[in-house]
Amino acid sequence: MPRRKREADASCRNGRQCRAPVGLAPGGICLLPFAPVCEKGVNVKSIHSRAEVRWIAGVLKLFHPGHDVEIAGGLRALSDGDACNRSDARIDAAVVEYDKELFHGDVGRDVRKTDALLRRTDIERIVRLRVGCKPFPVDTNCSARVVFVCTSSRNTVEQLRATAEAMG
Repeated sequence: MPRRKREADASCRNGRQCRAPVGLAPGGICLLPFAPVCEKGVNVKSIHSRAEVRWIAGVLKLFHPGHDVEIAGGLRALSDGDACNRSDARIDAAVVEYDKELFHGDVGRDVRKTDALLRRTDIERIVRLRVGCKPFPVDTNCSARVVFVCTSSRNTVEQLRATAEAMG
């Protein structure tokens, strides 16, 4: 998978220079694999696009209405996702995945990952936003645990409205 564009330079607490994705760079928060821990003590191993991070922050708000979404909480969700089958984020007992057509045209990997997540007893729900992608078949015994949100919109607010509607 090609590296996503990163724009903002930041200096990590451990003194290393890194290039952090825009949107999570304030305060020098480090998100790249070679930097072991960001300044909040959360180890995030994968790179996430701005669109993905914005949507995940919105989903955090859907899961916890009435609470502010803070950078530390967003980083924790990303880190917990890394530890959960290298998912995009984990929020409570749910896994959320942001699938954009450019990287998810071949659904084989997405199907295998979803099947692996469904075998886990600690995952109650999987929410998959599929931007420009179609849903894929899921084992009918587990289909109630998977929420597909399919949209062609790249607008985060519209994606979140569709997500809230699909989650019920």
